[in-house]
Amino acid sequence: MPFSCHTACPLPGTCNIPGNIGVCENYVEGAPNGHEKVTMQFLNDRLANYLEKVRQLERDNEELETRIRESSKCHESTMCPDYQSYFQIIEELQQKILCTKSENNKLVVQIDNAKLAADDFRTKYETELGLRQLVESDINGLRRILDELTLCKSDLEAQVESLKEELLCLKRNHEEEVNTLRCQIGDRLNVEVDAAPAVDLNRVLNETRCQYEALVETNRRDVEEWFTTQTEELNKQVVSSSE
Repeated sequence: MPFSCHTACPLPGTCNIPGNIGVCENYVEGAPNGHEKVTMQFLNDRLANYLEKVRQLERDNEELETRIRESSKCHESTMCPDYQSYFQIIEELQQKILCTKSENNKLVVQIDNAKLAADDFRTKYETELGLRQLVESDINGLRRILDELTLCKSDLEAQVESLKEELLCLKRNHEEEVNTLRCQIGDRLNVEVDAAPAVDLNRVLNETRCQYEALVETNRRDVEEWFTTQTEELNKQVVSSSE
C-alpha cells in the first residue's frame, strides 16, 4: 500500500470494507480510480442488501400484523361472547327477583304482625296467670275459712243440742217446782182451812192461782225469750258460716 494512502473509514457504513481498500490523498478530482470503484460497488451491494432486508422486514411486519389481527379477532370472540340470547333470561330472572323481594317483604310484615300478636297474647297470658294465682290463693284462703266455719257450725250445732237439752231440763225442773208449789199451797190451804174456817177459801184459791199462773207465765216467757234469742243467734251464725 502506498505511503500516502491510509485505512481509515471516511464514510459511515464502510468499516467492513476490506483493508486493502482505502482513500488515497493524492487522487485527482473527477478521475475515479480502481479503489473508488471497488468502494462504490461494495456500498451498492450493501445498500441492496439493506433494501432487501428492509423489504423482508416489511413483509414480516405485514405478516405479523395479519397474525395479530386474526389473533385479536379470536380473542375478541372468546373474551366478548354474544349475550343477546341471555338478555330475556336475565330479564325473567330480574322479574322473579323482584317478585321474591316483594313476597319477602310481605312475609317480613306478617312475621312482625305475628310477633306483635304473640307479645300481646303473652302479656294477656301473664295477666291471666297472675289473676289465676290470686284467685287460687283466695280459694285456698276461703277453703280454710270454710273448714273453720264448718268446725264452728259443728260447735254451734252441738251448743244448740246442749241448749235444747238444757231447756228440757229447765222445763222438767219448772214442772217439778210447780208441783212442789202446788203441794205446798195445798197443805197451806188445808192448814188455813183448819185454822180459820171463816176465811173465803175460793177467794184465797183464786188469788193464789193467779199469783202462781202469773209466776209461771213470767218464767215461761223469760225462758222462751232466752231460748228464742239463743236460737236466732245460732241460726245467724250457721247461715253466715254456710255462705
